[in-house]
Amino acid sequence: MITKEELGAKIRQLRIERGKSQEALGVALSRTHATISDIERGKTDVTVRDLYVIANFLDVPVTEFLSIEERNSVAHPSFVQSRDAKDITPKEKKYADKVSDDFIKLARELAKDKSNE
Repeated sequence: MITKEELGAKIRQLRIERGKSQEALGVALSRTHATISDIERGKTDVTVRDLYVIANFLDVPVTEFLSIEERNSVAHPSFVQSRDAKDITPKEKKYADKVSDDFIKLARELAKDKSNE
């Protein structure tokens, strides 16, 4: 699993590669320049919703922010197709549960935002 520090460094790297400022990213996230700095230094947590906004702002898929091992296992079709549920390790189950919970929370947040429009 990727750490806050690794995630922040990846966000910073991609932001700089694309010539975007912390201020512009702050506007996209409705956050201050200081908060973006804290995110990039791994001092502030990033929500799943924030991660989607950041990915959209940087024009990358959200999977860009997963660790290399996680990206490979998610992207590799035989991982999903050739394994039975009984073969899933406790670590894989914990990760799958977390991802599932995060997506459910995001879907609820987006539905709530849409109903307020």
